[in-house]
Amino acid sequence: MTVGCDSIVVQLLAVKPALIHAVNENGATALHLAARYGRARAVEILLAANPSSALAVDYSGDTALHYAAMRDRGGFTLDLLLAACPASLNFVNLSNKTPLILAFNNYNSDCVSRLLAANPKNMMVGMRCTTLFQATIWTTQSDCLRSSLT
Repeated sequence: MTVGCDSIVVQLLAVKPALIHAVNENGATALHLAARYGRARAVEILLAANPSSALAVDYSGDTALHYAAMRDRGGFTLDLLLAACPASLNFVNLSNKTPLILAFNNYNSDCVSRLLAANPKNMMVGMRCTTLFQATIWTTQSDCLRSSLT
């Protein structure tokens, strides 16, 4: 038997289910951290154990979806979190940023596309883009610029 992150999560939850609510020094739960590091299977396990954990916020007001939007390059973790808690799409953290803005600021075009598709009316508040059309143009321009610089 291979012991990996996912099987450890299952074993820990079996022994001590309350660990799902434990937080680190930043207020992040295991779900936040699994989302940050793109551990889709661990996210799936944690959501199955406690679906409402998708609503938990850390001390900066970030949900697990905020974490996934910043780091998830394939979008798999983000998709799981969106399916579990679509309401977190519009959560604004203490820096006044939604998951969409964080994905946008981190040049994460996969997540920007998925977040826009999940809520086409989602405005990119706090940015120069205010409509889906403008966001699409910006994303396309930034993709072209990045590819020309590499």
